[in-house]
Amino acid sequence: MSLHTPRKTQYRKSTMKKLNKLYEAIDDRTFKTTKTGEDSETGSVSWDVEYEKKAPETYEFKESYDDLNELVKNMVKINGRLKPTDPKLEELILVIKNIRNRYKRYLNQYQPDWNS
Repeated sequence: MSLHTPRKTQYRKSTMKKLNKLYEAIDDRTFKTTKTGEDSETGSVSWDVEYEKKAPETYEFKESYDDLNELVKNMVKINGRLKPTDPKLEELILVIKNIRNRYKRYLNQYQPDWNS
């Protein structure tokens, strides 16, 4: 039994850490609620919700986008070496490309200075 983690497993763990940080950057928002009204007849309560975008503290936007882009390139390269190519891997590549593109749209819309 080896005491070292296989390279493939290390790569997966590293990739998952990067994807988790990206998810946190996109999804980590705080919010403040204010009660705006109450209907005594129906008992309904209305609220205003203000969302505050919270920038990640330890992970830069450009670095995270570059990591995602590098992941896509590496997966395409790996799939290109397979004869024949793996349809499941091609599907996964499309999913990650979609995530990369959604992340870039998020950055362009909410973090316009991300690429400077």
